[in-house]
Amino acid sequence: MEIKQLTNFNDNIFGQAIDLIYEEWGKFFSKTKSERANQLILAQKNNQDFPKMFALVSEDIVLGTFWFKQMEVNKQLVPSLWYLVVNKQQRGNGYGKIMLEFIDDYSKKHFPCLYLVTHHQNLYEKFGYTFVKEIPHNGETDRLYVKYYKNQDIK
Repeated sequence: MEIKQLTNFNDNIFGQAIDLIYEEWGKFFSKTKSERANQLILAQKNNQDFPKMFALVSEDIVLGTFWFKQMEVNKQLVPSLWYLVVNKQQRGNGYGKIMLEFIDDYSKKHFPCLYLVTHHQNLYEKFGYTFVKEIPHNGETDRLYVKYYKNQDIK
């Protein structure tokens, strides 16, 4: 089992990861799967830092996936975690925790902080995230969280 950054957008792993994201949140998306894929391909061709897509993989099966993207918080672009999801058939095996530990290690090396938007309560606090505020998102009210890594406070 390993976490891979997805850079080959024509392979089976990438296709499984995109399918997993769309199974979980597709009803909220205005972009098609191919438009999302093209967003990643264009970012890579232009050597952009974001978005970056990762997947937890075992024997060519995607167990879970997540993206690092940028979002605007208080008129600043900040790194953020998006589309963290474990395959429904694989839930309860600790794969979410494995991905969150990887995310933490990666973020310590690359970001001053990491934001995320979620509807979950009392989950991300266990991993050191601090609730910031409720925000409108996809026609609902979600929760904005942050975790600081380099003693920087983005206000």
